[in-house]
Amino acid sequence: MHFTPVRAALADPGEVAALTLTVGCGAEPASGTVELVAPGEVNVSSGTDLRYDLAPGGYAAWDLSVRVPAGTAAGRYFVAARIRDGLGQLIEDTAMVAVGERRWPDPGLPPEEELELMQADYAAGAAEADVAVLTPELRLAPGNHGDVQVRVTSGLASELRGEAQLVSPFGSWEMLGPRTQGFSVAPGASTVLRFAVNVPVTARHARWWALVKVMYYGRVRYTEAIPVVIEPVS
Repeated sequence: MHFTPVRAALADPGEVAALTLTVGCGAEPASGTVELVAPGEVNVSSGTDLRYDLAPGGYAAWDLSVRVPAGTAAGRYFVAARIRDGLGQLIEDTAMVAVGERRWPDPGLPPEEELELMQADYAAGAAEADVAVLTPELRLAPGNHGDVQVRVTSGLASELRGEAQLVSPFGSWEMLGPRTQGFSVAPGASTVLRFAVNVPVTARHARWWALVKVMYYGRVRYTEAIPVVIEPVS
């Protein structure tokens, strides 16, 4: 399942943007109904139902229109399309609706204006989420436990949903848990994610590192490396 394009820009709330949603299958037939999930400020309509009944190797596609009412605050909103596969697993793709932003790339613009839009898009992308390390270093004695903490702050105009994973060298994994966790943050809000580190009593003095990988809506952010020290037994 896939949205095209992945970014719809509405410079003015009175405008209408277009998205195409495609569902395809492999060697096995597939059938079901696409569920569209959009924030209250965004209206996504297809003009027809989103049911599909696909032969092996087949696909279905729908043209969608995107609108926001007058007075909608500028910002980045995300809409999602969801289906379930034959095993009952949820499959999701998302598209961004950028209210108050112009379409980019736009081949009809002069190069200098295209560059300005590109720079504005990159700056807005960087402001979508902030990931701050709250544990600059972790020092633990054998048999003790602590946690690595990061704060995720949303700069989106709609819910920020994603998954965070603690990354560390081989040999340290049995000390960590859970290494992966989901999160959801309201617009403009923050949440603190905690990853437990439990040092066995048999652990020897060591120094390693950990970092947190934050993933949301097809984007990836990494924190800086956090030193983790297992103190020597005195």
